[in-house]
Amino acid sequence: MINVLGGVAVLGSYAEGFLNHPGIVGLAWGDVPEAWRGLYSLAMAPAALGYFPMTYFLLFRVDLARPLWLGLRTGMILGFLYLVLLVFSALWFPLTLQLIEQPDPTLWSAIHALLLAVGLASCGLVACTIALRPANGGIGWVLAVAGSLFLTFQTGVLDALVWPAYFPHP
Repeated sequence: MINVLGGVAVLGSYAEGFLNHPGIVGLAWGDVPEAWRGLYSLAMAPAALGYFPMTYFLLFRVDLARPLWLGLRTGMILGFLYLVLLVFSALWFPLTLQLIEQPDPTLWSAIHALLLAVGLASCGLVACTIALRPANGGIGWVLAVAGSLFLTFQTGVLDALVWPAYFPHP
């Protein structure tokens, strides 16, 4: 349910932004160099596609009732990580458009904190994917690890570190 509603919220936040703020959506790049934007955008494809084998493995190929860390069940940990990843991702675009329209240092800091949390949640999903390796490994697990790494590169490096460095701080 978290993935379905969260996915709709993320996609809906982009649709709302493009439909209701067409004149400023391009400004969401901030000062990311033009030469990097194509590569940055290209990295979004494997991150988005990698989400699916990772999620399939984590939700349908592991025992969600199994204790994973600190006695917490795998399902509880995954639910928390996906909730952070999706809710905060859904907030990024509308808040960034608001920041463009009304520059505010507190809002900029909140957006940066959201992006850091998303990056950390992605790192948590990588750790879970690796920790939940089946005894035989298998291609599904390999694809899940690869997908989680692509997602984490996008969210933990490009979004959480590169983008804020190039978005003007009000």
